[in-house]
Amino acid sequence: MRRAPIVALVLLSCEAGTPPRPPSRSTKEIESGGRLVARTWTVGGHEVFRDFFDRATGEPCTFTGNVGPGPSYRCLPSSAALHAEGQGPFFDDRCTFPAGIVRSDPSYYVVVERTNACTSERAIYRAGPIERRRVYVLDGETCVPLSALPIDVQRLDREMPATAFVQARPVIEDRAGRIVRLDLVTDDGARQPFEAFDTSRNEAVTVDFGNSTGAEGEEVQRFRPSRVAFVGGGASRFVDDACTVQAATKVGRDAACPITAALVFEGVCGRHVVHAIGAPVAPKSLTDMRCAEDTSSRSLAFTVGAPIPADAFAPAVRVEIERQGVKRRGWVGPDDARVVMWGDVLAPSTNEPCTVVRAIDGRDRCLPALTASPGAFADAECTLPAIRVASTGCETEALLKYVRIAEPPPATEERAYVIESEIEGAFTLENGRCRTAALASNERVYAVSEVSADRFPIARGE
Repeated sequence: MRRAPIVALVLLSCEAGTPPRPPSRSTKEIESGGRLVARTWTVGGHEVFRDFFDRATGEPCTFTGNVGPGPSYRCLPSSAALHAEGQGPFFDDRCTFPAGIVRSDPSYYVVVERTNACTSERAIYRAGPIERRRVYVLDGETCVPLSALPIDVQRLDREMPATAFVQARPVIEDRAGRIVRLDLVTDDGARQPFEAFDTSRNEAVTVDFGNSTGAEGEEVQRFRPSRVAFVGGGASRFVDDACTVQAATKVGRDAACPITAALVFEGVCGRHVVHAIGAPVAPKSLTDMRCAEDTSSRSLAFTVGAPIPADAFAPAVRVEIERQGVKRRGWVGPDDARVVMWGDVLAPSTNEPCTVVRAIDGRDRCLPALTASPGAFADAECTLPAIRVASTGCETEALLKYVRIAEPPPATEERAYVIESEIEGAFTLENGRCRTAALASNERVYAVSEVSADRFPIARGE
């Protein structure tokens, strides 16, 4: 009887664009609830959020990405198979019998991503046994094979009520300041840091990396809106009958409404100008020189308003907080030194970002965040390891000095390497023979040498 009034209050707040701000009952950033157990990694003295474990389903779950109207969030099984509404996959060549694509680990559930998360919650089904099948997807209104080879899929059996899974609401941190933390909080007290919130502009925000300059041309990071639509980030959609004025679009299946701004990209390297968001529209597209309403679009579309000056957004300052010999990056707002958004952990031996994986010594460690695929070699005997790196032409910083490479399946361990000199070409093993690798025009090759796993900090799972 207590839950209905609470949910109604949350939806009213979110429709107004402002998450609720109840009195804070806890100073902890990460907390378990009655049903959800918060799982973390402790690296040095830093507690790094991993996921929740749902005692009722017996599976890990995550709120991230599982957005619904409001916005509200459900903690859905992390490894659930996925089906996209109106897209697929499907078992049959008429695209009528839905299937879920199996992810890394088998699950008892299939999650259906709705076409528009702003109006519909995701649907959850009990999953049938894993089958290896050739499946199909909808390309517009045409049912086509997803791939030439069969893949692992699961059937959608019995639909579960969404209320069978824990819901969280966005809650603004209860303290003074322009930029504060925005947490996801459940009715029974589970909590995780999620985003930052600009109390002056009344919107969720994130750090805009390298997109703004100061008076002397230096890069300035700012907290810009996080719930945005895009212009120039994909296929063009238009707002007018002549298809001359571009719309801002956002894929509907993971949209967190209300959308509060539009990012208008300039060039191919991600630089953009933040614009005000306009009214929602039915998108139009240009096909065979004909401008018509795009009835197959799965994106939300909006008119684009005027540019917003960069100095309208609060400056973001990156800090490094050291705890028990390990540093972690964070971002603070203009009012005080309290971290509102956490970033990478830095390995003490390299001072480079690291992430927790199972190391080759069988222990969970914070190994280099940079990854590379296995199978490249620096010599014609295929004995000296190498990595292949694709250049985008947009790099502004030097390549990191350390990299991790996963062991071939079914092994789950990973090894750490130091990146040595750039070399001219690469070799690869094919059917037991060492052959020259065919490189793409934008690929560069580096020799690497393995470094001992014990150079990297141990992570304790909680």
